[in-house]
Amino acid sequence: MKNNITSALVLGAGLMVGAGCQSNKETLLMGDFFTGNLVSYKDGKMAVIANGFRGADAIEQDGDMIYVSSWPLGKVWSYNLETKEQKVLKDDFTTAADFYLDRENQQLVVPDMLESKIHFLKLNTDGTAAATKTLDAPTKPESICRGFGGKLYVTMINGDEAGDGGINVIDGDEVKEFCRGMNSPKGIAFVGGYLVTADETTMWKVDSNGKATKLAEAADFPSKIEFLNDVAASKDGASVYVTDMSAPGWMFDPDGERKLWPIGSDKAVSPKTGCVYKVGLDGKVTLAVPSGDDRMLGPNGVSVAP
Repeated sequence: MKNNITSALVLGAGLMVGAGCQSNKETLLMGDFFTGNLVSYKDGKMAVIANGFRGADAIEQDGDMIYVSSWPLGKVWSYNLETKEQKVLKDDFTTAADFYLDRENQQLVVPDMLESKIHFLKLNTDGTAAATKTLDAPTKPESICRGFGGKLYVTMINGDEAGDGGINVIDGDEVKEFCRGMNSPKGIAFVGGYLVTADETTMWKVDSNGKATKLAEAADFPSKIEFLNDVAASKDGASVYVTDMSAPGWMFDPDGERKLWPIGSDKAVSPKTGCVYKVGLDGKVTLAVPSGDDRMLGPNGVSVAP
């Protein structure tokens, strides 16, 4: 298989673009939190690439390899598109909500939210990885990307007070404050000279001086939004994709810590509202991937295929 997933797109039945959904020319990769499906989407057609990745969060492709993290399971996997082999890279995180795929240095940088650590994993050619270093971070690091000056920027959920969330920058082996004023920022991407992050029902853009301005709020979206999560930069250099995974409460057994209901359980009734939006740096919001498909009940991670 070549360095794309075009062939995977013809494996599944197409889901045609719904009303108000913009036709998408980029191939999106998505991890479905509840079903554990890895899904591709392009030009109104959806296909399942693989499954067995419950709690799927971040997803990134590098050549024939796809990397996936799981927040509730505390795992990071590799999946080989050619051999169909799934490997566990590391399974002892407390939570692994997101990661940054550093293609140049062939490593994953993984924030562990509940442990307040940032882990560096060196990737091997056989789909395995080795831990190289760990940094202490302030409270609840969530997502990470490369941004201004080639440095890594991390969203910080911090405490429960409104406005105490923000973004930190990794400077050497220190994780320093860059901006504050957000509530619970999650996914982050660098596009068009800005950091863009999803914060509950608000999208923020942040300039190189750390000045944060609201890019889009709930009223700017074409439908009611519940839980904006992961963010990925579009190749157009002027917009991002953001998942709305729907309110996640229906997915979890309240008697277990971060325990998902079994697939097919009558306790897990999906509202089928999970979808993906495209948000321009001008604040324009369009629907990129519609809701309603059983293969993608709770889209969490999103990325653009190389």
